[in-house]
Amino acid sequence: MKPREILLGLKTGLGLDDAGLAEIFAVGGAELSLERCAALTVRGIDACSGPLLGVFLEGLVEKHRGPAAQPREPDKSPTNNAVLKKVRAALQLHESDVIEIFEAGGTTLNKRHVGSFFRKQGNKHFRPCSDAVMRSFFTGLALRGSAATS
Repeated sequence: MKPREILLGLKTGLGLDDAGLAEIFAVGGAELSLERCAALTVRGIDACSGPLLGVFLEGLVEKHRGPAAQPREPDKSPTNNAVLKKVRAALQLHESDVIEIFEAGGTTLNKRHVGSFFRKQGNKHFRPCSDAVMRSFFTGLALRGSAATS
């Protein structure tokens, strides 16, 4: 997926507005104006790059889990699998939670299949996460968030 699509999926899934995006970017170390945050998710404008998405993901983890003992270097071009790992870490999700999110998004996956997304790329059980599966995750995350606030 393109970084803009991932950022839009996270913005929608986590129920963030432009101010929320700016806050997470600031925690990650990038000061962005509200106008710039709004432009990052607009279709047709490629303002969101891989390194900027990496900063957002690190900010998301740090905001929800607290600062790391040793600062981490943000991914320069995060893959779908890396995004899943960061969101799982930030929201402190267990495998069963991830499976429920996928099911809410319309994709049924078993524990083994979900676990393969979190393996290192060289592992024989590693499986790349497709764009369709990521979209399902973002949909399920949004539905789970709206159900929690209702």
